[in-house]
Amino acid sequence: MDDHTHKVWYLKKINLFKEMDDKDVQLLEPLIIHKQYKRRAFIFLPDDPGDKVYCLKEGIVRIATIAPSGKEMTLAIMEPGEIFGELALLEGARRQTLAQAVVDSLVCLIRRKDFQAFLERRPSLSLKVTKMIGERVRELESRLEDIVFKDVPGRLASLFLRLERKYGRPHPKGVLIDMKLTHQEIANLIAATRETTSVNLSRMKQQGLISVDDHRIVIVQQDKLRKLHDEF
Repeated sequence: MDDHTHKVWYLKKINLFKEMDDKDVQLLEPLIIHKQYKRRAFIFLPDDPGDKVYCLKEGIVRIATIAPSGKEMTLAIMEPGEIFGELALLEGARRQTLAQAVVDSLVCLIRRKDFQAFLERRPSLSLKVTKMIGERVRELESRLEDIVFKDVPGRLASLFLRLERKYGRPHPKGVLIDMKLTHQEIANLIAATRETTSVNLSRMKQQGLISVDDHRIVIVQQDKLRKLHDEF
């Protein structure tokens, strides 16, 4: 497989492009810049120009916001095949969030003006982008509802059930969330302090709801976790 064919094959793995004709993908490929990011490297930061859209080819990327106090809240976890930084297509304004590689990650960059020109000639793809942005907004609204109306155990239950749908794998004890997360990273995902998060994780382990396997959460009692999610 030559380099051009390899890049086209990778683009077809991106959710947004997988149903595109090969000819369209080949036209898009020269517009793509491929870049490797090491674990914990920042892809963009608040106040950076919103002049690019990103596609995740390999790895995991988190999208977060920073409060005036300096506290971070993770808004979303991106997995391979997903697009992020897409609000640049609508606004072109400076970034209000940050994107950080959770593990070593390979990312495609597309300049905003190039991608917009490409979308203008393909209304069906433009519609898919609009739909994707709407889904992201609804997911964020759901996250904010959890933070406002649930206490920390309820937020943890909601987080684990949501991650299970994306990253769940069979495990002898139940379902493994196949993603390594530190207590601080989990705290960022539920807008809580690390100390409070650690206390509640220990409590969940003592109650037999979850276990830990090599820094990865295993859901042991899904029904009880779902009940905890619904109670708050």
